[in-house]
Amino acid sequence: MNMHKGYDFLRNIFLGIGIGVLLPSTVYWGMQVIMKQPNRGTINPELKDELRDTEILFQKNPDNKKTKVKLNEVRQKLRKEKALLDKKYNKVNTKYEKRYFYIMTLVGLVALIIGGISKVPFIGMGFIIGGIICITHSYWSHWYKLTDILKFISLLIALIILIFFGYRIFFKEKKSN
Repeated sequence: MNMHKGYDFLRNIFLGIGIGVLLPSTVYWGMQVIMKQPNRGTINPELKDELRDTEILFQKNPDNKKTKVKLNEVRQKLRKEKALLDKKYNKVNTKYEKRYFYIMTLVGLVALIIGGISKVPFIGMGFIIGGIICITHSYWSHWYKLTDILKFISLLIALIILIFFGYRIFFKEKKSN
């Protein structure tokens, strides 16, 4: 009989850890289905070929001024194209990262609440672990972009939720003993 209780305890722990690990991954990949993470785009392959060809000509005859001027012109075109791609990417990626942060943090906070009110031990533990991982990941990825007030308020909310449900569980167990 005692062995069965130990098995149930271990099973609950591993189920909880499994839920905790899978929840953030599911949120991440669900977001990828709904809104793809932007990519940087690619530089015009013809421009790359032109640069390669011009560099080969320059290496064969480094004293040729026309080739040197041409090489500098191609490099300048390449820099401009890269700057334009970077500008477009940064604009779109900033929007994506903001959404990612808010969604992952919100899911994390909701998971903490669900975990705190769940009567099923492994679900409660899993959602609490998953919520902590979601919140931690969203902060880890975007910490440097957040305002101090946003950092403070959202972390305070998460901490209050954890403390509230921690006390609730603690006093509930005390009453039953």
